[in-house]
Amino acid sequence: MKIKIIDPENGNIATALGISPEREKELDELIDADTQRIVENVIKNNGKEGMSEQIERLTEYSRHVNETAYICFMCGTIAGKLRTMADMGPLGLIGMMFGGGKGGA
Repeated sequence: MKIKIIDPENGNIATALGISPEREKELDELIDADTQRIVENVIKNNGKEGMSEQIERLTEYSRHVNETAYICFMCGTIAGKLRTMADMGPLGLIGMMFGGGKGGA
């Protein structure tokens, strides 16, 4: 399995990987919904699900290895944002409540 860069000059990771804007939106919606579910579970139930389980589950939706790479990249980006918000304490929680934990940025 090998990732193939389709448009190396493009600054958008999805486009560079040859993922259409429509498919990028679909994948982003899947990632965001799953991340929100995990965050709510952690907040309400002290859940312990990690990024590895999320990646494993979400990559079932990939149609090719480039989509798998995109999913992994976005999950890592979101995990970094969530970690930063958690380090901010209550201010981070407020940011998460207002959509700061989503991967659309």
